[in-house]
Amino acid sequence: MSEPGRDHFEQYVKQNRVFILGAGFSAAAGIPLTEELLARAMKKFSIECPGIYSRVESYAKECVGSTGNDLDLSTISFSELCTFLEFIELREYGGGERWCENGSREKLALRFYLAKTIVCQTACKTFQIRGGNSVQ
Repeated sequence: MSEPGRDHFEQYVKQNRVFILGAGFSAAAGIPLTEELLARAMKKFSIECPGIYSRVESYAKECVGSTGNDLDLSTISFSELCTFLEFIELREYGGGERWCENGSREKLALRFYLAKTIVCQTACKTFQIRGGNSVQ
């Protein structure tokens, strides 16, 4: 391939890249899988923001039909909780005024604590980069 043709091809590939990553790809970076991520995020959430956490916890209990005092996070999946929070938002706001265009306070707080948990898990990791050098 001639040099101008190769350059054009490389530019095309760079602009049209698609990465397909499987579940667990992020585990090598120290990010816990969803079940563990949800448990860690909810623990951090309960400590740092107990008011909103208590509402999310009560919605999660409602989702799984729990009547006990403690929420067993192994009985609810991450996707079930997120879907149920969407339902709650529809039920409580009924298409009317919402607290924020990005969602309810509960949903935004859960997203925040999920992100915070990921950052805390990956912040101190050492990564090997090409050439054998490490980056912290």
